[in-house]
Amino acid sequence: MTKHSSGDQSLSTKVFFDTEFTDLLGIAQDPALISIGLITEDGRRTFYAELTDTYTLKQCSDFVRVGVLPFLDASELPEVLDFTAIYARVSATQCRDLLTQWLEQAGKHAELWSDAPSFDWHFVVELFHEHVWPDLLSHTPRSCLPTEEASLSRHSRHVEQMYATQHFRRHHALDDARVNREVWLAESAE
Repeated sequence: MTKHSSGDQSLSTKVFFDTEFTDLLGIAQDPALISIGLITEDGRRTFYAELTDTYTLKQCSDFVRVGVLPFLDASELPEVLDFTAIYARVSATQCRDLLTQWLEQAGKHAELWSDAPSFDWHFVVELFHEHVWPDLLSHTPRSCLPTEEASLSRHSRHVEQMYATQHFRRHHALDDARVNREVWLAESAE
């Protein structure tokens, strides 16, 4: 049985997140953020932003050109915003401001959970570098992967099953965050 620590839900909320970026290895240059997706544990609130000013096509690895860029589908930021579901192409500054407002709208302290915090968290920190850190955002990411070795293979099977049976796009930041949430919920119920 896989158990995950849930913490005090009245004081904080889990927000599952994922990022897509220009190059996993960063051999030629530091990776740059392409998109970020977040979904609250209850699934009622989502945030998805495709960045317009953080990278160039030349910076993107071959994998990213084939496996990430074709899934970018956001429109320009609408004039009237629904802070329960942000889905837009924005500048890094707009992304930071919108993400701060999105977190504030939740009214609870947010812990960001990722299946790869060592990669994803860097981009959250970079968004707020030299800017005010949101009051309701934890300073430490959490991993949504099970800690027991035996549970990791079952977790991987659950993830693969989600992509195979649902309409989730692999390497789309919001869909990947949704898969992390769905698998977390399923494994927490076991």
